[in-house]
Formats: sequence, C-alpha cells, structure tokens
Amino acid sequence: MASSQDNFGNSPASVVILVHNSFGECLPARVANMFGTLNKIMLINNGLTSCFPQEIGLLRELTVLDVSFNELAGPLPPEVALMRKLEQLDVAHNRLTGAIPPGICELPRLKNFTFTYNFFTGEPPSCMRVVPRDGDRSNCLPNRPAQWTS
Repeated sequence: MASSQDNFGNSPASVVILVHNSFGECLPARVANMFGTLNKIMLINNGLTSCFPQEIGLLRELTVLDVSFNELAGPLPPEVALMRKLEQLDVAHNRLTGAIPPGICELPRLKNFTFTYNFFTGEPPSCMRVVPRDGDRSNCLPNRPAQWTS
C-alpha cells in the first residue's frame, strides 16, 4: 500500500470507502489531514494491522467510522471521544484490548457502537445506550454474557 498510503490524507473527499483489500499496514495517521472534509470513513476487511492512530480524533466532522474486520490491535484511542459528530462507530472483529474509554459512549450523537470479537476488558455503563443487543459479545468483559472468558 506504499503509494496509496503516501496519498492517503491528501484528498478533499468527504466519504472514503475501501473494502476487501490487503493493505497489511497501520491505519495511516495522515488520514487526519482530511479533518475539514471527511464525513464518513469505512475501511472494512482491509488487513489493517496494529495501530489505531491517536490523530483519528482530529476528524471532528466524522459521522461514521467503520474499521471492522481488520487486525487492529492495542487500545482504542481516547481521542475518538473528540469526534463530537460521530453517529456510528464499528470496530468489530479486530484485536483491540483494554478498557473502552468512557468518553466514547458519551458522545452526544452516537447512536450505534459495535465492538464484538475483540479483547476489551472494560465497558463503561454509558455504553449501554449505544451498544446494540449483543454488540459487545466475544470480548473479555466481566459479568457480561457470551464473552471469550465465559
């Protein structure tokens, strides 16, 4: 993805949809360069690995962020909570770990947050209003049904 990643973030696009690719790299931090125009980003099943850049929080106009079915690992950056216009967040089927930052579920416009099939160990009570039924299954959440540890 070298040439694609070099150009990623240099576009005036308001919607980016990339599905079923084999990038095998991190979500590029330069996606934050699109902070003034990007409204929706859907990077589904692209083989994105490891990093979820903190710069993602600069995308303040974003209403949809879907990075499901990748191999993103590590914590979900708390900077996602800076995306005050976010309505839909889907990080399902990755390898994300740690506790979900509380501010994410408190986003004023967030209506749907799906994070199944990860390794999250904590979920703030505020998530109950935005997580669909079974939207938190197959994680490592204590006292929740259908978890990796249950």
